[in-house]
Amino acid sequence: MNNNIENILLALLAGEPVSNAEHVVLKDALKPVFFGKGFMTWARNEKRDEIKENIISEGNSLIYSAKTDANALIDSFASMASELNQGGQLNLFYDLYKIFPKFQGEALKAKDAKLLSIIKDALQSEDKDAKARATMLIALYAESSNSQSRKSSAGNAAEQAIELLMRSIGLVKGETYGTQFIYQGSNTDFVIPYAESGDINSVSAFIAVQVSTNDRARLSSSELHRGAKRYLCSLNGCNASSKSTKDIGDDLAAGYLDNETHYVVIERERLAAIEDAERRLEKAEGTPRAVNAKRRLKWLKAYAINYEEFARQIKQLASE
Repeated sequence: MNNNIENILLALLAGEPVSNAEHVVLKDALKPVFFGKGFMTWARNEKRDEIKENIISEGNSLIYSAKTDANALIDSFASMASELNQGGQLNLFYDLYKIFPKFQGEALKAKDAKLLSIIKDALQSEDKDAKARATMLIALYAESSNSQSRKSSAGNAAEQAIELLMRSIGLVKGETYGTQFIYQGSNTDFVIPYAESGDINSVSAFIAVQVSTNDRARLSSSELHRGAKRYLCSLNGCNASSKSTKDIGDDLAAGYLDNETHYVVIERERLAAIEDAERRLEKAEGTPRAVNAKRRLKWLKAYAINYEEFARQIKQLASE
């Protein structure tokens, strides 16, 4: 079977006819070369530490600059981290054809290593067409990989933004706050104060972080635990997020009201969310939708807070 895959790859790179079925077979066969322990993971790791260091450095600069307002700090950091992550990805993307020959693929199986070798040969060939096809093949898998990486990077940036805010008000990791608290098999991004996983009675606040909160957003069992405050920190409304509170359905908003979940967003988004909820209720009056529309507005008025208020509350909780 692998000889057949190799022949399909050679034919593709040589510009010979390849059937639709063969394209699909080849696409699946090449996944180990690029994903998992393959090229894209290796290439991204080469840049990851550099990008992370830049984000940390820029974040520290924001803390010590004039951006003392928590809302401005979150919005500025999220935009900066998004720019560094996306810019780093793009810089890497356009250099992939140069660094591909350096990838040794020591962790690849023999059959996958052979496919890697064939692509390398084409990339270093004197045949310009073969070289171009090999470059396009790399780009095909690179963009698929980058799409997933962008989602992961965005989520990491959101957590980094909240951690930056915590550091800016003097909280200390492992003392006054903890990360990745595990309870009943699910993770909570942050807890106040620090507590060992499972020690749910020692937690004063559970904090979930989402780069974009929409109608599919759900909180884990620990994040819904009664007896402690629950915060959903979202970048909705920030320049780095593609979502706004409008994307949260009335049913889900009503659930957040039932669970007494604080919704933390930048101030302009908080105000816009309440205005939108008031318009929704006005339109829904006299219809079955009015019930949840009322609960949506009640939730936002009672539990939507900005990052300045969030910082004040968690600092107080951490000192108790």
